[in-house]
Amino acid sequence: QLNDKQTVIYTLYCNWRIADPVKFNRAAETIKRGDEAIRTALQTARGDVLGKMTMGDLVNTDPTAMKLNVIEQNICTQAAKPLLADWGIELGLVGTSGMVLSENVTKGVIAAQKSERQMAIMTYKTQGEDAARAIREKANAASNQIIAFADRKAELIKAEGIQATAKYYEKFQAAPKLSMYLRSLESLQKELSGNTTILLDPNDIPAMKFFQGIDPFTAVLEPVRLDATTQPVNSGKASANKTSDGK
Repeated sequence: QLNDKQTVIYTLYCNWRIADPVKFNRAAETIKRGDEAIRTALQTARGDVLGKMTMGDLVNTDPTAMKLNVIEQNICTQAAKPLLADWGIELGLVGTSGMVLSENVTKGVIAAQKSERQMAIMTYKTQGEDAARAIREKANAASNQIIAFADRKAELIKAEGIQATAKYYEKFQAAPKLSMYLRSLESLQKELSGNTTILLDPNDIPAMKFFQGIDPFTAVLEPVRLDATTQPVNSGKASANKTSDGK
């Protein structure tokens, strides 16, 4: 049982050797009794060492908080002294071979791990939002600075343009109609720069009748008829041929 009242099944392994054969032969006599002595010493040391630990020392989402190496070293140190003094046995290494938690403890550990991970997620999320906010603020500041510089540059260019065109306006004042004509052309060019539909009246532009299948010359000229002598006579007017006697 751990210091926080949690229960865990903790198994160990070790390697050992007979350091004092005479003492081992008198105390143990057989290898089997030597194994039993080692098992008893390890169980006693394990209970003492684990009784000072908590579940967080054994299972933790933070590897640096786990103390398995410390536990193994303390168990080895505590068990090695009586084994060497009473049995002539020297422990070389003690390690963890298994660890089993009860069902309730397992659920509690999993829940605690989930809670810790959620806290870590919130921490990382907050840090990410702070970093993103700082980046946006820095970008906005840089953008505002660039826009302000561009505005100042545009004003300078505009002022230079006005100054450069002042002399042309003096000449336009000498011919105001020409100035108005040129400005009208400029305005028309801007207005027709997009999608523009132009309607042309064929009555005003005879050439447009070609696109309607009408001969513009026939449509424009006045209808003409011919009399029996094949001489053209205007429609609606009387015409008489002169006789040889002048009547």
